[in-house]
Amino acid sequence: MTTWNPLRADGRLRPGLRALSAQGYCIGEAAVLLATPAQRCFERSRVRDPCFEPAGGIDPVDPIVLCAGSPWRHAVVRLHLIANARIRRPALPPAAFGASKPELPWAIRLAGGRRCVYADGTTTAIGTRRLNYTCDDGPNHDRGRLDLYGTVDRAHRTWRIHAARHSGDRRLRPVVVAHIWR
Repeated sequence: MTTWNPLRADGRLRPGLRALSAQGYCIGEAAVLLATPAQRCFERSRVRDPCFEPAGGIDPVDPIVLCAGSPWRHAVVRLHLIANARIRRPALPPAAFGASKPELPWAIRLAGGRRCVYADGTTTAIGTRRLNYTCDDGPNHDRGRLDLYGTVDRAHRTWRIHAARHSGDRRLRPVVVAHIWR
């Protein structure tokens, strides 16, 4: 399990990451609870979630958050926060709080190498399990996309989560979780 943040403890960008600049606004806590404070933000009509706050909180003089699509991408967006009068959003969003034990990790790597990120917004369900993660094609691109449903089952030595093929297959099967990011 990795607690991921694009910023080092001293506030500088982590080695290996590059930051692209943009402007936008945040509306409050990220959709998925992370171990560190993160915001749900917008750059024009594009959702940026999660956007990580600096260790000391968002600076009111130069309000910036760093938005990341996944922990394995090498680029993040340095979002300079501006007020949005149209929807009555100030430049400084409400404070976000990190969760000490998030129920839903931000990202998951399966034992076969597939990488999956939290599926924000409206999704579907199979039975009582919500589609919570969408996965890349993995190292063997011929297998098709996989979706993950429900939460990570941590009751066993080997963690698992339920999966179904993206093609509309409604059968869930357990798959092994190799690593999670929170």
